Amino acid sequence: MIHFMYGFTYDGTGGGHLSPMLFHIQVYQVGDKYDVPKLKDQARCKFENAIELCWAMDDFHHAIANAYSATSFGDKGLRDPLVRVSLEHIDALLQDEEFRRVLTETLGFAADLVQTPHCGKSWGLEKSP
Repeated sequence: MIHFMYGFTYDGTGGGHLSPMLFHIQVYQVGDKYDVPKLKDQARCKFENAIELCWAMDDFHHAIANAYSATSFGDKGLRDPLVRVSLEHIDALLQDEEFRRVLTETLGFAADLVQTPHCGKSWGLEKSP
C-alpha cells in the first residue's frame, strides 16, 4: 500500500508466493479496509485482467470463494467480473468438481449467476395456487 501511495501503482506478482488472482483480491481488501478507492479500483482492474486469462487455472475456484468471503453483499467490484467470466466459460467450468463445489458452498455465487442479465437462461418462478 505504501508503494501505491507514492507511485499510484503496485506490482501484481505477489512476490511469486500467491497467484495473481488471489493477490489482487488481497490488495482489493486492503484498499477497502484503509479507504483507498484508487487502490481498490486498480486491484479490481488487475483482477479482471487476471481472471480473463486464468479462469481455467486450478485456483479459479479459490478466487471465487475468497472474493465472495472478502467482500460484502453490496460490493460487486470483484463479484461481477467473476460472474461474467464464469458465465462465459460455464460449460467448461461445470466439468470441474471444485467449481461445482464452490457453486454449492459459496454464499451468493450461484444466486448471482442465475440472476445476472447475461445468464441467457429464463428462470421463471411459478406461483403456487
